[in-house]
Amino acid sequence: MHIQESALDSTVVLRIAKEYKAELVISVSMDSANIVACEVGEKLGLPVPYSSEAAQCSTNKDLMKEIMLAYDIPTSRYVVAHNCECLVDLPLLYPVVIKPVDRTGGIGINIAHSSEELPIYLNKALQESWMHRALIEEFVEGNQISVDCFVQNGRIETLFIRDIRVNAKHDSAYHGLNFGSISPSRVSGEVTKAVRKIAERIVDAFQLRSTVFLIQAIVSNKTVSVIELALRIGGGSGAEILKSAIGFDPIDAMVDSFLHLPVKQKVRESEGCFLSRVLYAREGVFKCIEGCSELLERGVIDSFHAAKTEGALIGSEENTRHRVGYFIIKADTLKQALEKEQHVLSRIEAYDDMNEPMLLRDVFIDKAW
Repeated sequence: MHIQESALDSTVVLRIAKEYKAELVISVSMDSANIVACEVGEKLGLPVPYSSEAAQCSTNKDLMKEIMLAYDIPTSRYVVAHNCECLVDLPLLYPVVIKPVDRTGGIGINIAHSSEELPIYLNKALQESWMHRALIEEFVEGNQISVDCFVQNGRIETLFIRDIRVNAKHDSAYHGLNFGSISPSRVSGEVTKAVRKIAERIVDAFQLRSTVFLIQAIVSNKTVSVIELALRIGGGSGAEILKSAIGFDPIDAMVDSFLHLPVKQKVRESEGCFLSRVLYAREGVFKCIEGCSELLERGVIDSFHAAKTEGALIGSEENTRHRVGYFIIKADTLKQALEKEQHVLSRIEAYDDMNEPMLLRDVFIDKAW
């Protein structure tokens, strides 16, 4: 059975859950929907892994920052703004990152390098924000990582770090956008220990007992600065890579944590290299991506997933809404994975409704580690 309603409307979800006598209301990978799932679960006396308040605080970037500072979780300096008047005597150093406090997926995020650019990007973020509020934080230079964590009975049992591929091409409109990941991470053992300590503080801060959660952070000179955290599994290729690399299924673990069931999964050491590549397309009406079936059959790529359906409109704003799909490559070494990736990019193409090529290839460059 499929019901097409908004998962972000708690009144609608509550009505449907009552009507069908739901025994579980869950969202595993959407921040805002996770709040609704916990709220409805609490109202109906259904099992939830943490409070709706915790879900709210892990989604609202303003509340999240307050908690991180209170529990000594390293993060960049910030202010919250609701109009351009808040920019007077801004106590931050440029460049700064501007983002809506209540949106995810890279929507409304920009980097301002001067006081002239800041009002432009602030207004864009405010327009994207449901609450008409934006977070302005100091930009931290370094390498971005994503950390998949699993806590059971208040103890961190699984911690898997991936390097996030951030576009380093400065003359590209897509500069700074994520376009994939490389795992396992190339961070040092010292950084891994620091990340674990941060994860433990997050467990305390949000009073987590048993659940999956995600950390996004910047590593700079062996120090770690947390960008955001989320009480959910990683989106896109994250769950698939985690299962393939170490045998941990975060979706199963998330369901079990909602049901208050013990999670019993055998985690192994990661072998080889896993590379994911997000495909972006130019503005237009999306039709299809061709060439992936052959590459799957030949074993060049291990999986491919489309992110757009035929007829989807891709707008003019250069952001994550331009994603049309992603593929995953497994290889013995990173060098081999990167070589495979170039072969894949030479054999696939995305087309618009006029059968014109629309895949963006040369606008993305990996940042050096």
